[in-house]
Amino acid sequence: MIRVGFVLGAHWLGGVNYFRNLLNAVVALPDRQIEPVLFTGQETDVGKLGGFPAVEIVQSDWFDRMTPPWLLRKSWQQVFGRDPFLERLVRQHGIDVLSHADPLGPNANMPTICWIPDFQHRRLPHCFKPSERRYRDRSFMRQCRYGTRVIVSSVDAQRDLEAFAPACVGKSRVLHFVAQPEAGSEAPALAELERRYGFAAPYFHVPNQFWVHKNHRVIVDALGILKARGQEVLVIATGEPRDYRQPSHFSDLMEHAERLGVRSQFRPLGIVPYGDLVGLMCHAVALINPSRAEGWSTSVEEAKSIGKRIVLSDLPVHREQAPPAGVYFGPDDPIELADALWHAWSVHDPVADQALVERAQSDLPARIQAFGRAYEQIVLEVAGVMEAWPTAAWQTGAV
Repeated sequence: MIRVGFVLGAHWLGGVNYFRNLLNAVVALPDRQIEPVLFTGQETDVGKLGGFPAVEIVQSDWFDRMTPPWLLRKSWQQVFGRDPFLERLVRQHGIDVLSHADPLGPNANMPTICWIPDFQHRRLPHCFKPSERRYRDRSFMRQCRYGTRVIVSSVDAQRDLEAFAPACVGKSRVLHFVAQPEAGSEAPALAELERRYGFAAPYFHVPNQFWVHKNHRVIVDALGILKARGQEVLVIATGEPRDYRQPSHFSDLMEHAERLGVRSQFRPLGIVPYGDLVGLMCHAVALINPSRAEGWSTSVEEAKSIGKRIVLSDLPVHREQAPPAGVYFGPDDPIELADALWHAWSVHDPVADQALVERAQSDLPARIQAFGRAYEQIVLEVAGVMEAWPTAAWQTGAV
């Protein structure tokens, strides 16, 4: 059995959901050949990692941000380009392959599978400070140079990788993750959700963080168009309301909704418990994802897994995900979005939608197994590689 170490930061909500999906898919594999081990900080409340399978968890203050051990690790990485502290820790726990982590360094003696979720900072450079763009470029290039394999979540992201680091494409692998939204906890009934959050169905649901690139503003504009037509709908939005890149983004968005007179039609709930999130998705007329950039959208995958209709921006990656009940609109076209929302609202039929739910439930086990098997094959591919890829070979494209 090959032991695979994963490093999970406690600060990244999206990453928690990703690892939940991946680890559940791996553990569910019949006759699996890999054993996942989760490494996280002492400050991580592992009791709140709802929906995670029963895997070995190692907690260490090496992973707690801004603590002395964490700062020592980061300083050493900056000066020497190595992470001997993490290498020593994972070897103490019998790890054969380190996954979804930064490479340990040019002379490290352990294979590393790196993960680049997307190239959003290059697709939307105006959403990032120059310093952060440079930081991401350096971090991604280091993964490309020293990682044994680099996972990307879509063919669309792999094209971005080819433009960014052509020599890395040969060592990259596309891994389409599959969301398992019911793995967290049992979803509450609609009446209970209405009581908890003070709304009345029907409604649309936007399960995205309030980050600038998620493009909530086009929804507010569409609601304004609908209101001018005398057509009002309710949109409920969940997710982190703070975008560190533009701290005023959420307040600016809500002021815009107030000016358009649609504040009561656009209801942000912030971060909600995972079970409530699943319930809100399941009971909605449809989900909405208006994003301007994605690596492989979690909300689109969740719509596919629960059999929910979704209205989504017309991006190449969204076309690649191909949700069976998807309706596309231009991310800069609030009129097109308004038309799509009103049509979905007008024809909504919970009885007819049940067929989508049943089909999704029937297809999901095979999709999860394919996801887990694809990842297992990547691990098996690198398990015997015990030396870092030579820099010269990387530079010539030999890898």
